[in-house]
Amino acid sequence: MILFVITAILTAIIMVILSDPLMKSATTWQSGVKLLITGALCVLALYLFLGSPDTPSRAAAFETLDNPRAQIRLKQQEELVLLQALSGEPDNTGLLLRLGTIQIESGRADDAIPHLARANTLRPGNADIQIALAAAYFSNGLRIAEENKPGAMDAARKEMEAALTYAPKGHPIRADIQRAISATASGH
Repeated sequence: MILFVITAILTAIIMVILSDPLMKSATTWQSGVKLLITGALCVLALYLFLGSPDTPSRAAAFETLDNPRAQIRLKQQEELVLLQALSGEPDNTGLLLRLGTIQIESGRADDAIPHLARANTLRPGNADIQIALAAAYFSNGLRIAEENKPGAMDAARKEMEAALTYAPKGHPIRADIQRAISATASGH
């Protein structure tokens, strides 16, 4: 926006300098104001035509990968590509695992559970799938526990107990799940 204002002022000054001899009937002040307005309108039209970082249709051009909004957009795009790929290969456990992982990272563990459960059915005993499925149930249980609804703690505990059944023995996630189950049992 600052660039717009500076450009408008500079354009108006240049137009006044170049066209003052042409506007003999108007005073210099009047011609300057007219040219300032004309220049500002020209620059505004150019600004609106080219867009800005605030323009949603052009926002992606101004985003970098360290920008959280860009990361969210990339994950959404990847999720769409994975869903499309799964329509042609519904039994591809790698696609199911990646889709579930993205959904967990996006805070949608409840959406991830069916995809990861299918992958686990197709490849039982796969540690990566089991860890992701345990993480999905665990995340979902934590989300439910945060709700202040009647029965939320019981529902959260059930999700976490499901997570514990999938967490491989000796994996660090088991200790986290067991602590959370204890916390939900005591109502904290």
